[in-house]
Amino acid sequence: MTNPVSADPRVAAAVEAICVATEAETGLTVLGQGDEGVVVSDGTRIWKLFDRWTAQKAEAAVPVLARLISQGDAGAALKAPLSLRRAPAGWLLELPHEVSEPWPGGHGPGLVELLADLHRAGLAFRNLHPKNLRVTGETVRLIDFGADLVFVDDPQAQGLDFHQMCRRAWLCWRWFWRTDLSDLMRRSLSADDLPELSGHEALVKAVRLRLGLCQQDDPLAARASALQPESVLVLAEHDGAEAAELPCTTARVIRQELDPAADLSEATLATAPFDLTIWRSGRIPTDVAAFDRVLAKLRHVTAPQGRILLEFPHPAYGDRLRFAGPERLIGCEDRRGTMRSLSERALRRRLGRAGLRLLGRHERCSIEVTRFEPASDLLVLELEIVPVSQVSLLIKACAMDAEAVLAHVHDFHDALSQGTTPYETVLALDPRQSGFVRAHTDGDLTALRAMANQLLAAGEIDRIVETPEDPSELCALNTRWFGLDLAATHSSGGAACAALLAGFEACAAPRVLHADLDMMIGPAGPGQAEQDTLADMEAALDADPAAVSASFPIARAVPAPWTAVDRGRPWRVESRLGLVDMARMRRLLPLPNKEDAGAPQLSWHRALDRVVASGKAHSLRGGGGACGIHPPNNRKGDLADWEKRRLAIARRKIPAGQHLHVEWTGTPEDWCLPERNERFILVLCGRNVMPERFRRCWESVLRQRRADWGAIVIDDASEPWNGDEMAQILAPHRDRVSFLRRRRRGGSLTGLVHAVREICSHGDQMIVTLDSDDHLIGDRVLDRLDQACREGADLTVGSMLRTDKAAFYPVQFHDLQAARGGNVWQHLRSFRKALFDAVPDEFLKLDGEYVDLATDWAFMPPIAMLARNPVWIRDLLYLHEPGVARTVERTSTRELIIGRLMERLPSIRGCNPDGSQAWRRR
Repeated sequence: MTNPVSADPRVAAAVEAICVATEAETGLTVLGQGDEGVVVSDGTRIWKLFDRWTAQKAEAAVPVLARLISQGDAGAALKAPLSLRRAPAGWLLELPHEVSEPWPGGHGPGLVELLADLHRAGLAFRNLHPKNLRVTGETVRLIDFGADLVFVDDPQAQGLDFHQMCRRAWLCWRWFWRTDLSDLMRRSLSADDLPELSGHEALVKAVRLRLGLCQQDDPLAARASALQPESVLVLAEHDGAEAAELPCTTARVIRQELDPAADLSEATLATAPFDLTIWRSGRIPTDVAAFDRVLAKLRHVTAPQGRILLEFPHPAYGDRLRFAGPERLIGCEDRRGTMRSLSERALRRRLGRAGLRLLGRHERCSIEVTRFEPASDLLVLELEIVPVSQVSLLIKACAMDAEAVLAHVHDFHDALSQGTTPYETVLALDPRQSGFVRAHTDGDLTALRAMANQLLAAGEIDRIVETPEDPSELCALNTRWFGLDLAATHSSGGAACAALLAGFEACAAPRVLHADLDMMIGPAGPGQAEQDTLADMEAALDADPAAVSASFPIARAVPAPWTAVDRGRPWRVESRLGLVDMARMRRLLPLPNKEDAGAPQLSWHRALDRVVASGKAHSLRGGGGACGIHPPNNRKGDLADWEKRRLAIARRKIPAGQHLHVEWTGTPEDWCLPERNERFILVLCGRNVMPERFRRCWESVLRQRRADWGAIVIDDASEPWNGDEMAQILAPHRDRVSFLRRRRRGGSLTGLVHAVREICSHGDQMIVTLDSDDHLIGDRVLDRLDQACREGADLTVGSMLRTDKAAFYPVQFHDLQAARGGNVWQHLRSFRKALFDAVPDEFLKLDGEYVDLATDWAFMPPIAMLARNPVWIRDLLYLHEPGVARTVERTSTRELIIGRLMERLPSIRGCNPDGSQAWRRR
């Protein structure tokens, strides 16, 4: 008999009793002992001898175990015992043996299944603990149960036993590593405000969803009902979602399985058009061509004034996450195919090409079951039929634009998404690598081409056009446009000609919105939100048959009428951003030009100016709504300032001095337009934070009980789909949020400096910093900060709960250099804006750049040195979940940076937050 702990008298007695009762002939291994009994195994079976049950406990527990034996397994999570017998030493439970692994924490899906299985069996387990859990594959098993397994009458999973079991499960999932876990388990039974329970409600909801006890919204059915159609066509893919019953009781409903490659049935076509057409798919579209065919079919059978509803798994979540459904866990394993799914921005770009306009988007909110974070499993797009777009977007770029091409193409699409969507996007590349007119940087054609191909692969552009290399093609191109048989790519003045002309000819739509890549487009301002600028430009061309081009509007306080002349003189053709009618342009070819040193003397727009000046064509200017602003080359060298202005323009924060100018004008001070005036300003910063993690963070902000707060959210150049989803999450709260969507990564401190110094309005505001992948604990965090402020605090520090280790960081505010910062860097951090503004930029930078590692050490110790009344809050207000794995090299670099920051810390004493005489806290 194998018995590693047989020296324990209790264990030895139990093993002997088990051998006698079972007549075991093989060696037994002791698996453990607890308050109830001793557990052993022979490798095929497990026996648990309950040697410490009282008669009262046995009276309650034996019927439960006997019933479990008769019922069989409680799902996959709990294997039913094989037998229960009375032995001289106590009750003996026999169970099947299974090879499994110890509980490692996590395993959210398996934990949800375990809790759901127990509830379905009418059971609750009152002593859930890592020692009672084992893992086999993805399945979580409950083992070593006894009197703590009870039958409950709780069909709606709302009873105390169910909720306490879920609380203990949450602690097993997240805090399994804590040495004080048993104490946490005990406290969790009654302490509703236990910080370690923060977020456990998501686990409870996930289990109830899995049990079918949470009524999930059906956004498609809700919209279908609200539209009150008389006729409905419901299309579902053979591998997709079933067509659910719609609450359109009076509507005529036709259902058909949809194959994107096949035609609709004759019966369906004979019944068309429909007031409402619905497409439900169980997969996110992966094939652009197939999706285009589906859209064409939907448009064909929908009445002109009808609506179309598209439903599919949410593109931001459906291919990555798993959700709890009443039938099974659904998610990435079910939906992942061999092709990459299209992003929502890619899908929405196809709508304009198909002649469909997005009227609304509706999500079904749920809980993903791996990390129990809020996410949406379904997305419904509501569409109306509009004329197919007659405009191609032609973006012109050269080798100097390699650094900016990704950012600015994304900007164009975002800026133009409010109105008419271009039919296509064509990127025209000028391959010249040197000899630029007004050069602002070196050219990198290889990088430009790589970035262009990246955009093409992502569906951001439809085609790439480059200057023809064949001299005969160049001659033919210049002959068509200028009547000049020249193999020239540029004008004699150095302006790129051939790339743009080839781009014009490559565009498929009748009109072309041509744009220099560096143009910045601001959306329509207050009171102009409904204005469709591109449609307005088209209408201006339609109204003047002689008009060949229309300039994109510039910033102005009120829209201006479209005109062809200014004080009696014709408007010149805008070369940087304008709309051209290609049919009218072709009728004017060849444009007047002449040879100069083997090249056309004039660029295309200057040649067209000659035609306009002659009265044979018009060039229009006017309009309003969105506006275009061009950065002069001499301002592009300061990328940080350029990025700030791009952010301001994207949010329509444009100074009056910019009005009536297309060239970016004004000083940085002119562009400093504070917009957040609330008492508390939360500054959230992150990069490529998964949207479900950001949702968790943002919901913790919305949960706060007070309303005197605003937020500045900084997306530090995340992937486009990620930033898009952040924008959607924040959209319902746009009045109290400033969303700074950086296209160039700057680091969290760069974003914080911009937010505090330029977006916040007054020195008495309390700035609260929050990483986008962490969250606030409870709904009274701002109340606690308010209490500290009312007691005189101008800076507060702490405290935080870490998910990776038990850590306590005592804070001290005196002699910070000797105390290595005094732990003032830790979350939660809040301070008066005036304190931050008093810290010179050189204290936030090393080697001329804002500190990008150990950023909290760069700004918190200097602020703490300047604070009159700093306060350490010992309450746990902030849950910190480290995101970046620490390597030896990263840790070493970080320590060097901290050392340099601490070395210069004493010299901050001369700075004055309020202009008074400097002070030194002792």
